Amino acid sequence: MARRTFSDSWFRVAGLRIGLRTGIRARRQRFRGDDWYILHDPYNNEFFRLRPAAFRFLSALTTEKTVEELWAEMLDSDPTEAPGQEEVVQLLAQLYQARLLHVDREPDIDGIFDRYVQHKRMEMRSKLLSLFFMRVPLWDPDGFLRRIQPFTRFLFTPWSLLVLGVLMLLAGKAVFDNLDQLLTQSAGLLSPGNLPWLLVITVLLKGWHELGHGVVCRHFGGEVRTFGIMLMMFMPVPYMDATSSWAFRSHWQRALVGAAGMLAELPVAALAALVWAYTGDGAVNALAFNTMIIASISTLIFNGNPLLRYDAYYILSDLVQVPNLYDRANRQWFYWIERHVFGVREGISPADSPGEAVLLGLYGLLSTLYRLVIAVAVVIYAADRSLWLGLGVGLLSGIGLIGMPLAKLPNYLLSGPSLARQRHRAITAVAGFAAFLAATIFLLPLPYSVDAHGVVESDHYQRLYALEGGWLREILAGNGQWVQPGDLLMRLDNPELLFEQRELKAEVMETEAILANAHSRMMADVAPLRSRLETLRERLADVEKRVALLEVRAEQAGIWAAPGLQQRLGSLLPRGGQLGLIVDPALYRFVAVIPQADAASLFDGPVDAREVRLSGIAGWSLPTQTTTVIPVEQRELPSAVLGWRGGGDIQVSDQEGHGEIAREAFFQVMVRLKPTEAPGLFHGRSGRLRLQLAPRTVAQRIGRAVDQLMQKRYRL
Repeated sequence: MARRTFSDSWFRVAGLRIGLRTGIRARRQRFRGDDWYILHDPYNNEFFRLRPAAFRFLSALTTEKTVEELWAEMLDSDPTEAPGQEEVVQLLAQLYQARLLHVDREPDIDGIFDRYVQHKRMEMRSKLLSLFFMRVPLWDPDGFLRRIQPFTRFLFTPWSLLVLGVLMLLAGKAVFDNLDQLLTQSAGLLSPGNLPWLLVITVLLKGWHELGHGVVCRHFGGEVRTFGIMLMMFMPVPYMDATSSWAFRSHWQRALVGAAGMLAELPVAALAALVWAYTGDGAVNALAFNTMIIASISTLIFNGNPLLRYDAYYILSDLVQVPNLYDRANRQWFYWIERHVFGVREGISPADSPGEAVLLGLYGLLSTLYRLVIAVAVVIYAADRSLWLGLGVGLLSGIGLIGMPLAKLPNYLLSGPSLARQRHRAITAVAGFAAFLAATIFLLPLPYSVDAHGVVESDHYQRLYALEGGWLREILAGNGQWVQPGDLLMRLDNPELLFEQRELKAEVMETEAILANAHSRMMADVAPLRSRLETLRERLADVEKRVALLEVRAEQAGIWAAPGLQQRLGSLLPRGGQLGLIVDPALYRFVAVIPQADAASLFDGPVDAREVRLSGIAGWSLPTQTTTVIPVEQRELPSAVLGWRGGGDIQVSDQEGHGEIAREAFFQVMVRLKPTEAPGLFHGRSGRLRLQLAPRTVAQRIGRAVDQLMQKRYRL
């Protein structure tokens, strides 16, 4: 770690007479082969890690000598190991904020109490602004944990590990054997009727989880003084303060304390899985299912994620032996910015090696991005329950994640001691970056495109339907065969219709004979008989037209496309059912659908088809000619594959069985395709169209995205 011998802020601490507060305990630990010292404040149960050089300097502090006198003595006795002035200034500032120092210039008790009250106020303000948790302590469990220690010793034997392994194997087999039922039952996990079960089981399981931390911490000699409730994403979850494990010398023991909660939930999840697999529908099965899900998947998402400051974070910190991982990661980025952007060469990197610097930087970046993702998810989660609640949570989130850091920035730039020699460069760099960012977001138009789902259509095609219902008796044209107008494609058989035809013919013949006899004998009966004969002939003509429709013929030249028709031979085809298509392969077009929420951008300026790619051959971009936006709202989709039921993007109506009627209106974009030899180009094939629209700034895109979200999700 780089060390700066002199500091511009040294005058602030040089004349102080400082000592460690009475009662502070120190313990040595090893990280990556190096010594560290842990300071423990038993009054607040807080911990602070120090390097050996800093600890030796801190141990020598006394109110009988000034900080400058002590530092000069250490520099004379061991110049290579003595901390630099900048390191001393940062160390004393951090220890002062942690309330571990007694400064001779102020009354000891009053000063400590004032700093304690100030710290608690800052801590409470931070909790109120936090969206992720608010902790309410309830109970000191240390005595209880001591009393149950004789009964928990078996958990630290190989036998308990064997039992856990057997349980996990049995549970894994049971879940695998009932995987279909698991997927089906998971669909109703967040249903309103199941949410109370989830809440109650979560509270109980997380209490068991925290008990696991406490038992392991107590087993290795740590104290557990706080048990309480944490509001995590507005849901009450128990927590237990096992931070005394930070003083353990073995990093394996510290990691095991961190993993104890998840290990405690594993057997519960396994037993619940077995109960769920071997019980039928009912309350017991539902209870076991919820317990299994929460004790496994939920635990992995939250406690098993090292990017959140829960169990996995502390496990990772101990296993990689990088203490204060989160804080040091943020300081590493701060050091890089000061050094490489502001030109501050005297800063001290929190990393002990280049490899550790990369680790800290990577963790800092990922954890920050993940916090932003979680913040957005929490805002949407709250807004789904109440829009006003979501707006309030979003405001608090913006203040905590963006507003407060920006509010501190002017004070840092104008009076930060580390920028004493580079203040002008730092202010210029920040102002320049802000101007560049503002110009990029609000002024710079960037290329803007939209992707839309669509299908290939022939310019000239005909859908053939069964104009009369009947049994499919004969297929005369195979799928993919070229046909000409008038070619017979298939024959249907409708015995009832043919019987009606024969009956009508017989009645016509009978009526004609009676009419001929009436002319010579009873002239009064001629008029009624003629009327009846005319009616029968009209009915017969109508039936004969319907009989003629039992022979399905081509009406245009093209390729007869009727996949699956051969399998329907001998089956009943209903009247109006689609039989197939006759497609002219000379010219094709691509018809894409644009949801109404995205359609406004189609009319803001010129629209150009950038590329068309078909499903299954996405590597082949089809050449396009003209692009036409049809400025009329539509509801009938060109093909069912564009709707949700067919895997498309458009919601379809539940009232219509074919999946071709959209729930909301949409617009169509028609792109003429150039003649091409692209493989797989045929009528009805789906694909994606990329439309190049008028350039937009980032602010316009964000505004449009928010507007679409409000329209789609909240109907505003």
